[in-house]
Amino acid sequence: CPPIAVCSSKSAAVYVRDWAEAVSDEEVVGSMQDVQTAFAEIANESGAKPIWSGDFGCDSETLIDRLAAGTETFTSWQSAFTSVTGEEPKATVLKSDGGNLSTDFLLHNDDLEAVAVLGSLPEDPSLVEFLHAGHPSDHVLQMALFVGRSTPG
Repeated sequence: CPPIAVCSSKSAAVYVRDWAEAVSDEEVVGSMQDVQTAFAEIANESGAKPIWSGDFGCDSETLIDRLAAGTETFTSWQSAFTSVTGEEPKATVLKSDGGNLSTDFLLHNDDLEAVAVLGSLPEDPSLVEFLHAGHPSDHVLQMALFVGRSTPG
């Protein structure tokens, strides 16, 4: 079983965006470049397979495209949910104003294959309905099952 390196993050720029301040996707993704670089170094030095989770503040396509453009490391990030289902989750963060978002992801690279995911809602409930149903947070729980890919020998 290969070693796994996991990073969970949410940048200050995402918190600013959460509070309705004008922050561009470029600023949000740019605020994560240093995290990506440090995580790449740790994973590469240890030979670990990387999984990066977090509230990234934008959709997965924008995130992955802009992260890849900003560095030569981990340019093959994939969303586990999209890898398995072929689409983004309907909503991963529920907002009090009803503007639910899909910004929480489990990212992996080509070293791992996502084979199962949990983290989407069949409907688009209000935040009050979601919390009333017993969920402890305004974020939908995200889970994925990964298997290591065989490398040619």
